[in-house]
Amino acid sequence: VYSVSQAAEHNLYSWDKHWEIIEGHLNILKGAGCNLILVLHPKSRLTQYEWLEDKFNCKIHRKTTAEVLPFCSLYVCMGSTTALWAASLGIRVIDLSRMHGRDMPVFDRIPRITKVSSGEEFKTLLLGAFHNGRRLHDDDWYVDFEARSRFLAQPSIGDALLKHI
Repeated sequence: VYSVSQAAEHNLYSWDKHWEIIEGHLNILKGAGCNLILVLHPKSRLTQYEWLEDKFNCKIHRKTTAEVLPFCSLYVCMGSTTALWAASLGIRVIDLSRMHGRDMPVFDRIPRITKVSSGEEFKTLLLGAFHNGRRLHDDDWYVDFEARSRFLAQPSIGDALLKHI
């Protein structure tokens, strides 16, 4: 899951710079062969972002981040507080803020959040993270997708996770 930056909506970047950043991130994700779902900030207008689905062969989740988050294997964002939600669910997070001269110091204390400083570092991390349907980087990155699917398939577990976030 890629949490689309809302930097232009918050007047942190111009719209041109905003699109340049998003397209750069999506090109790297697409190159890693990820099944990609995008989530938008509530302040974002879906109609402004729909073209990304065709260009990057991805889907925009049309409901809340909280609804898709428990089912994702990796969460990529740029300084979003939703990274804290993902980390609390045991999901690995890649924060891209440093690539663009920003930082979230609170993330330094959370082991499941990895900050990257460059596009090359992001590519290397992604390419090492996917192998035979499982995420691998080091022992802490390993996720058994079958076990997670069985766990999340239990209705009471999925409901509990949605309430948690």
